[in-house]
Amino acid sequence: MELEINMIKIDGVRMFVKYSEFQVASGADKYRLTATGYSGNATNRMPHNNEQQFTTKDADNDRNGGNCASRLLGGWWYDINCGATNLNGNLTMSGEGGAWWIPNDLISYSEMKFRRAS
Repeated sequence: MELEINMIKIDGVRMFVKYSEFQVASGADKYRLTATGYSGNATNRMPHNNEQQFTTKDADNDRNGGNCASRLLGGWWYDINCGATNLNGNLTMSGEGGAWWIPNDLISYSEMKFRRAS
């Protein structure tokens, strides 16, 4: 599979990233993320999230001492610091509960699209 993420920052700047190899593992492996083969005009932040299991407020699978999804108001493949990316944060909030691709660089829109690799 391939993954493309399109984003708009709160200042209106459009960004995108593409990963030529994208996979989400089964529930038995807690939906572990694999995303490699980066291209795009946004910084490559997925190495921080790569190989992480998906965390929600009721399924704490991150390696952080707390629950990143509860703290940051959305499920994601959080790294140990909870902070590399957070596209499932609240798009109307600033600060810790907001959505971002780069910490402290909030976004107002994001979409993730995937397709079979050609």
